[in-house]
Amino acid sequence: MTTLQIMSALEFDEQKHKLRTLSAQTNQLARLVLVDGLNNTKAAEIVGMSRQNVNGAMNRVKALLADMPADYVYVKEWMPAKMATEVRAKLKAQKVKNVSGENKSNICK
Repeated sequence: MTTLQIMSALEFDEQKHKLRTLSAQTNQLARLVLVDGLNNTKAAEIVGMSRQNVNGAMNRVKALLADMPADYVYVKEWMPAKMATEVRAKLKAQKVKNVSGENKSNICK
């Protein structure tokens, strides 16, 4: 079985301060998936979580590591080019708003 390492142990350790609000179990899960390259099913067995909880926990981990607001959701969808252009423009405007401080209360930190 091959594993996919997303980040090195050093990179994880440098970023783990962003995960300080998460439980020790979720931090262990994040290391197993991101550093050790385990799939969610195997990591769930090791830390004693259901696969559904692992998916939710890993979404929170990824949002925190990417410095995204707590109410953001990662979306990967196919759509017409015109709609994609509109969505990208709205995202860019929202990111500018976040940087300017208008939405800092929701930032995951």
